[in-house]
Amino acid sequence: MFPPNCVASQARSSLGRFCGWALGGLLLAAAAGCAEPIAVNDDVLKNPRYLRYTLRSSPSGVMQTAYRSNYLSWTPFKPVGTKVEFRQYTNVFVDLNINGVPCRMYYKDLPFPTESDGIKAFVEKHFAATVEELNLESLDKTLRDQVDHGIAAIPMTKEQVLMGLGYPSHIDNWVAADNLTREQIFASSQWIYRVFDYWIFASQWRVFQFSSEGKLQNVVQ
Repeated sequence: MFPPNCVASQARSSLGRFCGWALGGLLLAAAAGCAEPIAVNDDVLKNPRYLRYTLRSSPSGVMQTAYRSNYLSWTPFKPVGTKVEFRQYTNVFVDLNINGVPCRMYYKDLPFPTESDGIKAFVEKHFAATVEELNLESLDKTLRDQVDHGIAAIPMTKEQVLMGLGYPSHIDNWVAADNLTREQIFASSQWIYRVFDYWIFASQWRVFQFSSEGKLQNVVQ
């Protein structure tokens, strides 16, 4: 967790950005590899679910790599409402089959919960039990195209921003959001996302600020 004065400038060269992505990704993978995965089973993992938001990912061999909170520099991979099956669940990563494509989701701030209540909370927070629950038909064509392509635009509602970007990494005064409930996140007025990592301890952030009516009113790069 880093205060705003640690946010790096966007005015980096293309080479600097590439190095940040590559090196940051390697170090993150190494850090995750140091923890021994603890595989767990739970009844909530047996049935298919549906993405509550457009998931961003990066290719990694035969599978995609994703994070619990989207990196905004990564390419949108599968849109909100895509079918998801759970292949393996551990405290370090979760292996998903997303519409037939394997994807491994890692955490950045807090490990995945391994007790039954925590697993259920994680699954229900990120994945809907049915497509109908998402109420996607309420979106007009412009909004649907935006959320499917991972775009958040003023004056979207918090629900629409969530569909496009996923849950933030942090909220308000840099509180980590991994273990916060949907209600706690929606009660906040500032959602903070990682864009990419320059180094394992240095990230670029993007802040989305909401009005008292719960609509997006400003984006701080």
